[in-house]
Amino acid sequence: MRRILVFTLASIFVLASCHDHADEPEVKVVPDETIMMYFPWSQGNDHIYQSFLNNISAMKMAVELNKGIGNRKLMVYIAQSATNGVLIDIAYKDGVCVEDTLKRYTNLNGWNYSLSSGIASFFNDVKQASQGSKSYSIIMGCHGMGWLPVGKGPSSAKKALMDEEVFPSAEGSVETRGSSEIETNVNNEVETRYFGHASLEDYQANVSELCIAIKSTFGRVKMLTIDDCYMSNIEIAYDLRNLADYYIASTSEVTVDGLPYRTLGIDLINGDYQSVCNKYDAYYHSPDNKFPYGTLAVIKLDQVDAVVSLMKRINEKYDYNGLNPDEIQWADNYRYTIFFDMSDYVRALCKNSDEALYNEFLAAMDKLIPYKAWSDEYYSNKVHKKINTFCGITISDPTRSPSLYHEKQETNWWKATH
Repeated sequence: MRRILVFTLASIFVLASCHDHADEPEVKVVPDETIMMYFPWSQGNDHIYQSFLNNISAMKMAVELNKGIGNRKLMVYIAQSATNGVLIDIAYKDGVCVEDTLKRYTNLNGWNYSLSSGIASFFNDVKQASQGSKSYSIIMGCHGMGWLPVGKGPSSAKKALMDEEVFPSAEGSVETRGSSEIETNVNNEVETRYFGHASLEDYQANVSELCIAIKSTFGRVKMLTIDDCYMSNIEIAYDLRNLADYYIASTSEVTVDGLPYRTLGIDLINGDYQSVCNKYDAYYHSPDNKFPYGTLAVIKLDQVDAVVSLMKRINEKYDYNGLNPDEIQWADNYRYTIFFDMSDYVRALCKNSDEALYNEFLAAMDKLIPYKAWSDEYYSNKVHKKINTFCGITISDPTRSPSLYHEKQETNWWKATH
C-alpha cells in the first residue's frame, strides 16, 4: 500500500511538472545586433553573382572559425535573378553554420531595388525576422558609382553621355595626363564592382533612396558597409551622417571578389575596424594577390558636420576654379576626373596661403576617418595608377565633367558647403 501511494504521488508530481512546463511561454532571446548582408540583382556581363555566393560562404567560414558570433543574428538577402530572391537566416550550431530559408521572393522587378519602398520591404522583413533586435548593421554588395545620379555614370545604359569622357588608352601603351603616368592594363583586365546593376538603370538606385529606406525601417544602423566601387565620397557621407555610426567603403574600383570576409568578417561584425583595415592592407599587399588594387576607409559619421563647417569656411576664402585638376590626386581614370582625394584637394586650395586652416582641416579629417588602408596603386577604367596620397574619402567639387558639373551643385553636400 505504501509503495502504491509513493508511486501515485510521484506520478502526480511528474504530470504536474510537465503540465507546468508546457504552459510556460517560450523564452524570447532578443539579439544584441542583426547583421544583414544585402545583395540586390547586379548581374551584368560579369561574374558578380558567383562572387556574392563566395562572399556568403566566406562569412560563414569566418563565423565557424570564430565559433559563432555571440548573441547576434546574421541574415542574408540575395537576388538569384532579376525576378527572384531569397532571405536566409544563418545560425551557428554544433560547429557549423546552418542556413534557414525564411522567405522566397518571386515576380520582383527593378522597382524593388531602385525605390526606397522596395529596398525598405527587404529591410522590414529582416527587422521582423530578427525578433526585435537591439541594433542593426548592413553589408551591401553590388555595383556602384559613388554619389552620381542614376543614368549619369559610365556604367549606365545611357553611357553615351559619358563616352567622350572616358579616358582613352591604347592597348599596351603608356599615356600621360598632366605630369602623371598611367599604365594600361587591358590584357589583364580586372573584373570590378560598380549601387545596383552593372548597366540596367531600372535596377540602379540613387543613394537618397537607400537613405530613406534605412530611416523608415531601422532608423539608424551601427555600421553600413558598401562593398562597391567609388562609394567613399564626402557627398555620400554627408547624406548618411544621421543614419549610421560608421560607414565603410572604397574610394576607387573594387575587384569583383569584394572584401576578404573570411579573414576580416568577424572584425567587421565586432566593430574592430583597426583590425579590419590591417587585414585588408595585408590582403592587398600580399605577393600572392594577382590584382593588388584596393582602398578602404572607415568613416565616423558623427564627425561629418565638423568637416562641413570647415569646408564652408575654406570655400568662402578660396575658389576652386583657379586649380588645375591634374595636380590633385585622382581616384578614377576618366577624361574629366570625377573623384579626387579630398585632403589633397584642400591642400591645393589653401595650404600655400593658409597652412593653419589646412592643418585644422587635417585634424578634423583624422577624426572623420580614424582607420583606412590602401594599396600602392588603385584600379579604374582598365588601368592602374599610383597612389601618391590617400586620405580615405573623395570629393567631386573640382570636377570639370560637362555632364556632372551642374549635378554636383545639386548634392546636399554642395549646398551645405557653398
